[in-house]
Amino acid sequence: MLLFIMNEMIRYVANHGLEDVLYIWINNIGLIVAIIYSLWHGKKMGVPLWKMAIIVAGVYGGIGLVGDGIWVVVQHVRDVGLFGIETATNSIVRLFVFFPLIAVVLALILRLKWNLVCDSIVMYPLIRSCIGQLACVFPGCCRGLQWQGGIYNIKTGFYHFPTAIFETVLTTIILIYLVYRTKKKNYISDGSIYPLMMILYGGMRFYCEFLRENEKIILGCSTLAIHALFMCIVGVVWFMINLKRKEIDNEESIQTYEVEDNQGSEA
Repeated sequence: MLLFIMNEMIRYVANHGLEDVLYIWINNIGLIVAIIYSLWHGKKMGVPLWKMAIIVAGVYGGIGLVGDGIWVVVQHVRDVGLFGIETATNSIVRLFVFFPLIAVVLALILRLKWNLVCDSIVMYPLIRSCIGQLACVFPGCCRGLQWQGGIYNIKTGFYHFPTAIFETVLTTIILIYLVYRTKKKNYISDGSIYPLMMILYGGMRFYCEFLRENEKIILGCSTLAIHALFMCIVGVVWFMINLKRKEIDNEESIQTYEVEDNQGSEA
């Protein structure tokens, strides 16, 4: 029933030439929601609102520049046929691993801990991806494998597995989990939220890429699948390093406590 309603909406939008307008509006709504929630989320984590506003603006501007640069590279790879790649797609998935690099600059400027900046902005890419995926339904820029029981694609004229909707649901689950986890920890940044997001989101997108109708370049993987896997691996390494660091800090705290306790007993 829901797919029937969605297909009727897609056809209505296509017949009235509104697909690009809806695409822009839905993405803009996602941007606004991501900015507002990120400001609130960062403030809850102890980042002053004015600093959080600079972080959001810095990430937005930095990602725009990085995204444009990556898009030029991707198009060049397609044009020269490197690795046999014949198509080029632009996706926010390529940008997730660059957020922490932009956070380095912002942390130095605002005199904040790098981990705190990363954890404070973690919801921004998730919310944008979550809402932005829905925008792809109408112009048909992203599509799953052909499936008669799926949603109509105006570019192919066929029905496809609703990967955009499926990914929106999975991204929402990841978002809810991270919000719950952060709230449970009283919004205290421990440097694990962003790498955990990379693990969960990267793993999810890697799986979903096999449900998409896209160009496979190696072992049945698309370029975005490889990128998502790389994101997941970076997240795992980062998470393990952070976990080890906390273990060392705990051991040092225990040793310091024991020394102070012994000194107190001798006194």
